[in-house]
Amino acid sequence: MKKKKLARGFTRIIDYKQELIRDTSQGLDKKPDPSPYSRPDDSSLIFDRIKERVPLPAQKKVDSFVNIKVIGIGGSGNNAIEEIASHRINGLEMVAINTDLQTLSLSQATQKVQIGKLTTKGLGAGGDPEVGKKAAEEDRSAIAKALEGSDIVFITAGMGGGTGSGAAPVVAEIAKREGALTIGVVTRPFSFEGKKRMVQAEQGIENLKKQVDALITISNDRLLTMISKDTSVRDAFDITDRVLRQSVQAIADLITTPGLINLDLADVKAVIQDAGFALVGIGIGRGNNKAATAAEAAISSPLLEVSIKGSSSILVSVTGGLDMSLYEINEIVDLISKAAGREANVVFGAIISENMQDEIMVTVIATKRDKDIIVPEYQEKLEQEDNRKESIPTYNSDRLTERTILTKKGAEAEKEVTLDVYMPVEEDDLGMTKKYRDRENLNIPTFLRKKYKRL
Repeated sequence: MKKKKLARGFTRIIDYKQELIRDTSQGLDKKPDPSPYSRPDDSSLIFDRIKERVPLPAQKKVDSFVNIKVIGIGGSGNNAIEEIASHRINGLEMVAINTDLQTLSLSQATQKVQIGKLTTKGLGAGGDPEVGKKAAEEDRSAIAKALEGSDIVFITAGMGGGTGSGAAPVVAEIAKREGALTIGVVTRPFSFEGKKRMVQAEQGIENLKKQVDALITISNDRLLTMISKDTSVRDAFDITDRVLRQSVQAIADLITTPGLINLDLADVKAVIQDAGFALVGIGIGRGNNKAATAAEAAISSPLLEVSIKGSSSILVSVTGGLDMSLYEINEIVDLISKAAGREANVVFGAIISENMQDEIMVTVIATKRDKDIIVPEYQEKLEQEDNRKESIPTYNSDRLTERTILTKKGAEAEKEVTLDVYMPVEEDDLGMTKKYRDRENLNIPTFLRKKYKRL
């Protein structure tokens, strides 16, 4: 089946190149503008022009029968909307949703929805996810109207704040009710933003995961490994927006942009629908070995929180210039298939960009049907920190102390709750001290006394 698809792709490559040669009035001998993704000295990194706002070249516009909407929720989500708008991606309709009226008024989105007019009075959620959730619930009808007729809905937000963390799950639930394939693309906060924001982010991610078909999470801390130490805070956040935009664009382009090997909505659904957590990796290759370099960079990207090995389905987007060959496409797909395991369902598309020369970009989106396999990195950090800070309780004969113990069995995390009653300390014959629990205290219910254990 794969060989037949590649053969069809080869025929389309020849036809496509001939069409471009006929349509290009300036000829092919003129050196095209360098790609905004290119890196002259290191092809594995994609953020070479971090301080430049170089928009992508305009793609050929085509009529799309697939209605794709990108929903930017909260401040970070609205920033993502601006990034996407600046790149003129075909076939996308942008909707900005916010509690902050001032920020919303500056958005370039085609639709703007203010939520929580009564709750927040246009002043934002104040970093409280409960306020963000209440605001979204308050204006469910306005959100539903903005999502009408959608086939695919991308929900972009920054987790950890009020509007994004609280409203995103509500918007996702409405999108699913409208029958849209719903994909969340969100960011985790930097560590320096504080524990409270990290905790709120993890809770928001957990709530959002229950409402979307697939959830792509981008760790800001992981992005730090891809940039230089002198990168400013503003540029660091800009990089986050760009990675978020590339994740959306990788899927949208396969459906809306004319290419060598196009996919349809059914192909994308086969990979993403009801997938749970999804992983994204982006790689660039240049030179003689550009195909293998790009594929290796994509599957070993710092953005990937775990290995793609064992993935049930993988969506591969390959973008290259007129010089991209069928052999290179086959090499990329074969390399990624081997890394994931031969049992993985690999769906791929290939797109020609006239402005890319001697360069290939590969975007990989991998999903695992077992949603419990991927344990959020930040959740593990928070658990470890809580365990280290666990203190010895003080004497209080009437107080029940609840202690949560997290135990892991394989990839599965179980929560076991025990109720401990700490009693006074007595000395033994050696002058040492020990704690004991009074099993005979009849003021304590029987079902609790049976749980007591000696320390």
